[in-house]
Amino acid sequence: MPQLSIIIPSYNHARFLAERLSSICAQDFADFELLVFDDASTDGSVQKIQELLSDQRYFLSVNATNSGSPFKQWEAALSIAKGKYIWIAESDDSCDPAFVSSLIQRLQSARAAIAFSRTRSIDEQGNCLDIPYWPEAVNKAFFAEHQTIPCSQFLRDFMPARNCIPNTSSVIFTLQGFREQALYASRQAARYRYVGDWLFWCYMLKAYGSNRVVYEHRPLCYHRDHDSSTRAPSARRNEKIHIKEYSDAVNQILLMQGYHAPSVYLRAIFLRWWDWSYTEYFWRIKPAKLEILLGSPQCGLHTTAYWVYIARSFFGRLIRAMAVVSARLKAFIS
Repeated sequence: MPQLSIIIPSYNHARFLAERLSSICAQDFADFELLVFDDASTDGSVQKIQELLSDQRYFLSVNATNSGSPFKQWEAALSIAKGKYIWIAESDDSCDPAFVSSLIQRLQSARAAIAFSRTRSIDEQGNCLDIPYWPEAVNKAFFAEHQTIPCSQFLRDFMPARNCIPNTSSVIFTLQGFREQALYASRQAARYRYVGDWLFWCYMLKAYGSNRVVYEHRPLCYHRDHDSSTRAPSARRNEKIHIKEYSDAVNQILLMQGYHAPSVYLRAIFLRWWDWSYTEYFWRIKPAKLEILLGSPQCGLHTTAYWVYIARSFFGRLIRAMAVVSARLKAFIS
């Protein structure tokens, strides 16, 4: 029985597989099984995997047709994984050789259920990019150092705002004793194209309850930023789907914790939790004037939060304009 099951969901990332697989094989941790699930790649990924892993023991599953979601392979992989711990290593990412040993050591020493490291963004050639770490927008001080807190607290304080476990490849989590919960979470994730991982972690954090989550401040994982990743800019229609999924995820995560009242949305919008989604909606999707006036955009954005955002933006502009007028009057009088 291996201590760790490494799951590699693969789809059309042939050009990144050499680095991905070498970063896994170079880990200073050897007690693992390797499970590769290819989602009907058309770029020779399967042949590349077989070539690169010719001297390794591994399991390979290849779909006859594409599943339509990057998260649908998770359930199949989790159902056969034998390890106590799981690492879902995305096929276009990379990592430090000490990634696995560092996180498992922290999981064991803290008796934690889930651990994740800070992620550094890289381009297609592996060069580091100057991109802010996504969770820091919620609490920069918290993510500036190592942390260990209860899973239920992390779910309550961080996950409604945005996905504060932003890179699946940066996570190792406990499967032992939580297989059914993980299978359920993966089925929920598979309903989405963009936000499945966010909901998956929320369901797992809820299942882990008072168990601990560990954050490793060192950037031991590298997320590949490229034109075919789910985070890449896309067509207007895909952006609408993305924002609709985001809004649906917010609703589910709040309901998951028993938050129903509009006051939660009011508090969240004043804390600027979801500003990026409204910014994307107005500046990239460019809704029609009638859609704006109705206050119920066709992207699933919650109406209460939507109108609070509109009001806050209006009064913010009004206050700034009054400050400019006041400054000019003072300058004129003096």
